[in-house]
Amino acid sequence: MKEKVNFIRVPCEKKDNLIYVRPLTMKQDDNGLYLETINGIKDKHIIERTYIVKKFIKSLLFKINEKSINVDERNSRIINYWEKYIMGFKETELLDKKVESNSLTKTLTDKVNLFIDILEDNDNKYYLLLDKKISPEVISFNNSTIKEYYKEVVEEINLTIAKSAGKVGIVNPGQGVFLKWLLNNLNEVEQVDLIGGTSLTNSYLKEKYKNINFLKWKFLGDSISGEIVGKYDYLFMVNVGHQFKDIELTINLLSLTLNENGILYLTDFINMDPISVLIAIFFQEQYLCINNKIRNEFFYNTNYLETIFKSMNIIADESNISIKDDTFCAFIKSKSDFKSGIQKFLKNNNLMGDSIVVILNDDIDLNKINIDPHRKEIELQEVNYKKINNYYRKLERLSKLWQDNLEIQKEIDEDSNYFKLGGDSLLATKLILSIKEEFGFDLNLSDIFSNANFKDMLALIEEKEYNNDEVIEGEI
Repeated sequence: MKEKVNFIRVPCEKKDNLIYVRPLTMKQDDNGLYLETINGIKDKHIIERTYIVKKFIKSLLFKINEKSINVDERNSRIINYWEKYIMGFKETELLDKKVESNSLTKTLTDKVNLFIDILEDNDNKYYLLLDKKISPEVISFNNSTIKEYYKEVVEEINLTIAKSAGKVGIVNPGQGVFLKWLLNNLNEVEQVDLIGGTSLTNSYLKEKYKNINFLKWKFLGDSISGEIVGKYDYLFMVNVGHQFKDIELTINLLSLTLNENGILYLTDFINMDPISVLIAIFFQEQYLCINNKIRNEFFYNTNYLETIFKSMNIIADESNISIKDDTFCAFIKSKSDFKSGIQKFLKNNNLMGDSIVVILNDDIDLNKINIDPHRKEIELQEVNYKKINNYYRKLERLSKLWQDNLEIQKEIDEDSNYFKLGGDSLLATKLILSIKEEFGFDLNLSDIFSNANFKDMLALIEEKEYNNDEVIEGEI
């Protein structure tokens, strides 16, 4: 039996400025499943999820061995890791029956072609980031421990604030899963800043949240604009810490954005679970098999994170670090008034806040810092991310056309069938006109009938749009 250290919530004791949580031993059974040994009770959820993922990976590897998937060489390390991960795995009728109705089973069945596309072209992994069901962002925030933690956080904030939560920053908000949840549950917010990678557009945010000011700015990892120092009442890093190459520098830099008594909330996972092995692996592949004092493969070591927070100037009695199930949770209340220091510096030097850049690392080549502090908007850093974002905009536009045409409110997914939802020849004719008006090209009835599934119709529109964009050299 192989042993592995994990953590659960247990009675804690105060140690230095932090909360110390005792470790729990977990053992591995013959099928490679980690089982909690508290009172001899096995975590059925973990067992089923692991079984589903291993079975799914096994089916993909079978297709690869059968040469029905032409693997992009950039995925070779992932394939090797998967082969080791499922070594010794055995399918059983008992577990097959148990997981048959599991929502994860259905989701992975629906998404098998997406994984095949990614395995054949690694650039397609960016489709995962904006997927509504299986993106790392969606799955991680739906984790019950994470959700419960932030419910408690929001309840506490709502109890302590008078009217408004003031100014809030969210780091790497992605497609906005946490943002939408937060704004639905938090009392009135004055301003929200989206810091780093996001697919959310200004027009969408202004339309959906008319009474909130939004600002997007690019976090480069080694510096911040002086005008951001001391700005936020609350700063959220929700399951994104592992995405940063230097988490110590990141936390210390972003903590400068807190006002005096501002609070940083950080959550992240501490061990790779089956979903990490299946999905996050495409974005964290460089950390595979790394296990040292800093990282435990994809995620940062808890002792290392604790060391970082211990070194910060915080209000100890109003800060807390804990490990809940498989999750590192921290809220740190800032003791420093960085804003006053910056304002004093600006006044003494007759400068504006957006004219200076703040750095913490003396080794940085100042000539290489590429930051325009006057620029309030950011563009997505990845060309592929832009492409995928455009795809999802088309998806939303076509989905809205279907709903209007069929006069339904039901959410349209990629497997929805136009005619099964109530479409007929007359409505299809009207849909053709709507598509012409929305996308600028013609379809005919045979196009609708032969591409009745939503994903097929969307693919057809993508193809038509691509062909429309092609320009023959010399043509005016």
